[in-house]
Amino acid sequence: MSAVERSSDPPSTRFDRQGPASAQEATRLRHQLVSWLRDLGTPAQLVDSIGLAAYEAMANVVTHAYPPGTAGRLELRAEFDRDTITVTVTDHGRWKKPAREEPKPEPLHGRGLVLIRNLAHQADVSSGERGTTVSLRWPR
Repeated sequence: MSAVERSSDPPSTRFDRQGPASAQEATRLRHQLVSWLRDLGTPAQLVDSIGLAAYEAMANVVTHAYPPGTAGRLELRAEFDRDTITVTVTDHGRWKKPAREEPKPEPLHGRGLVLIRNLAHQADVSSGERGTTVSLRWPR
């Protein structure tokens, strides 16, 4: 199959990527997700909201899921169906518990989940012994 033939194929309605839980990988995955959404004809404002919400969820994985100095995985999945765009961000770590003695969050930290919930039509976070999954949904 030639490059011309491949470029005319419709994009897949599923996006599935994973890599190391690092800031560089989260940035790379965000760019890939945004490109995939654009290829599917998603409106620009929705692409921006999905890209930012997914990035915030991935940044939380990088910051909170794994102890310093350990390697961890970051998984990003998305599905585009007739009615809904669903994005999930998964880690296999154990999130650090917030320190109760801190009177308030640092100015640049502690607002990721609030932002995610404001950007997504629906946002669910489930945590357990095997990691955390953030599921985000938007109507098409």
